[in-house]
Amino acid sequence: MKLCSRYLVFIAVAVIFLNACKFEDDNSATRRVNREIFTLMKEYYLWYDHLPSIVNYGDYSDPQEFMDAIRYEEKDKWSYVQTMEQYNQFSEGKMYGHGFAFGLDEAENIRVIYVFRNTLFAKSGVKRGWIISKVNGTFVNEKNISNLLGESKAGVTNNFVFLDENGAQVNLKLTKEEINITPVLHYEVINQGDTRIGYLVFEEFIRPAYAEFEEAFSYF
Repeated sequence: MKLCSRYLVFIAVAVIFLNACKFEDDNSATRRVNREIFTLMKEYYLWYDHLPSIVNYGDYSDPQEFMDAIRYEEKDKWSYVQTMEQYNQFSEGKMYGHGFAFGLDEAENIRVIYVFRNTLFAKSGVKRGWIISKVNGTFVNEKNISNLLGESKAGVTNNFVFLDENGAQVNLKLTKEEINITPVLHYEVINQGDTRIGYLVFEEFIRPAYAEFEEAFSYF
């Protein structure tokens, strides 16, 4: 039986479609995908001269692990791989996870960048700017946080230690869920003297954005 795994490879700002079919076992399919990723990286990657000269495609259990191993870590924090199913799901406004994004500040703290509305994260009071100190008892850093958070599927539970905007410790046990992505993260009218300013925070150009823009501008 012929099975196909379809991936999208995001190399910095490039989006590349990758088709890989397997006729043997899963390991054979993964090696094939990893080999094609490496070929694409050599052709399109900005830091192609920093790619390893020799790689063993079978040493990595999935394409994202392979990407993490070969990308130029010093400069590249963006390149990643996802399946077409994940990409299409996200485009329709669905994802599995906690419903937040994180980033690194100048002091190398992992901070919450934003939280999607109506998620367990949001309902628990987690806010933009909070520091993620620990996940499941382990201090987080740029290299380990993705692995600590675990798979992107409903039911995965993580124990977080946050530091809020006042530096106070907040302990929360939160479970991943199916997220309805809210690309308009926030909107309000700000009064500055005699001037009224419409303020909107927007994240993703995906299908649900149409209705959310309508709602926000109707409010304005």
